[in-house]
Amino acid sequence: MSERMWTYILLACFFAIGFIIRKVNIVKSIEKNKDNNKSTLFIVLTILVVILLSIPLNIFKIGTFKNSFAERFVLGVMILGLLIRITSMLKIGKYYTRYLITFD
Repeated sequence: MSERMWTYILLACFFAIGFIIRKVNIVKSIEKNKDNNKSTLFIVLTILVVILLSIPLNIFKIGTFKNSFAERFVLGVMILGLLIRITSMLKIGKYYTRYLITFD
């Protein structure tokens, strides 16, 4: 049960960290512009679908397994992914975006 709790905490951190670390307004912008191509809409819809589908799937035990090693291994992979995301945001800084912006 604690693995499931940590999974949701890490998932929330993964998406929230972008708004915490990123300082440039164009990177955090969720306004519709010519560079966006509805990517914000697709990202938000994907997050909502994942969260809403996980509730009934967990209630009916669909896709769950009882292997503590595998659960901890997957949590480790999630933590590694979160660390890579944080490191890349800090190193690349204002140039870390969802889409490519080029300057002459």
